[in-house]
Amino acid sequence: MIRLAYKNFLRFCHVNMLFFFLSFLCLVCAFGCFLFIQERAYYMYTVNVESNQDTRVLYFTCNDTNAIQSLYAKLENDSVLPKMTIVTVSDENYTGLYWDGKLIKEVLYTPYGRFFSTEEMDSGDVVALLGTDYFTNLSQENLDTIWTTGIDINGTHFNVIGNYFFDFPKDSITENFYEFAVVQTTITIPLRTYFDFGLAPERFRCVFSQPLTSTQITHLSDILQSVDNIQSLSLPKSFEANAVYSYIDGIIPYIAVLLLSLLSSISVILYWLRKEFARYRIYLICGAKGRQIAFLISVNIALLVTAAYVCACLAIFELTQITPHGLVSALPWQFYILIYIGVMIFTLLAVNIRAIPIVFREKMLQK
Repeated sequence: MIRLAYKNFLRFCHVNMLFFFLSFLCLVCAFGCFLFIQERAYYMYTVNVESNQDTRVLYFTCNDTNAIQSLYAKLENDSVLPKMTIVTVSDENYTGLYWDGKLIKEVLYTPYGRFFSTEEMDSGDVVALLGTDYFTNLSQENLDTIWTTGIDINGTHFNVIGNYFFDFPKDSITENFYEFAVVQTTITIPLRTYFDFGLAPERFRCVFSQPLTSTQITHLSDILQSVDNIQSLSLPKSFEANAVYSYIDGIIPYIAVLLLSLLSSISVILYWLRKEFARYRIYLICGAKGRQIAFLISVNIALLVTAAYVCACLAIFELTQITPHGLVSALPWQFYILIYIGVMIFTLLAVNIRAIPIVFREKMLQK
């Protein structure tokens, strides 16, 4: 039966070449446009995931300064949890920051000067970055000399090596700000330096290198529950809810467009298939069952959809390579399979629902 259906498809395409190409082109265009839109939505999803980091961020406050340093050491050496790529501790005046330059190539943007080097963070050098708000309180003379004179922190001289955008007066900052901000005050120093100088952190924030699983989140919760003074705890989420919802909102209108495009293409496909209906009526007269006719129609549609989808994927792969960075992102391979299955089921159902009654009706009219 499969061999007969395959031979019929090849003969049918050869005899009705024009309508085959028309149907094929309609499907390729519909699939190609939809895949490109999916890649655009997926790129926006990855951007939201990277900016929100809901599945990788841990934040809490604690009035026990020793507990924060102890927890940091425990999390840093924990074999169950992913590596921490960014760690922030802060009090009202100072921020201690660690940034893994090996895992995250793009460091904190410094309009003037530079960011901490890996060596400075590992060795705990006396260097500092200043927020832009810090400069608003300096005289013109100090503005000109601060890059050479540096600043004093608890009686120790720190070299100022760069600055960063920070225009948030203390009285305007809410707790939500600390949960999402990498730098939390107008003065930032390396994390090791912060601990070595005995500063007293009140807040802890870290970003793990990858999303935490449910098991890892439970393990992390157990570690934190061993400390009594933790407050304002925010554990990593099990999935990026905001990013997923934005992705769904972004593709729903285009799914409707795809369905309309497929319905329009189905009209062309049906006109193409009508050339074969006479053969199916002969099969029915010879004793073929309705399910066998549906199988023959389905094989024709499945082969046509598969060929069109493969061509659309190849075209989109090439288009993705030449598309400017920051516009689209290639989908995970599982997405292409799911989309293929979805359009295949929809097309098979739509064509069979419309084609089979036509075959049987015309057979009954001939009787």
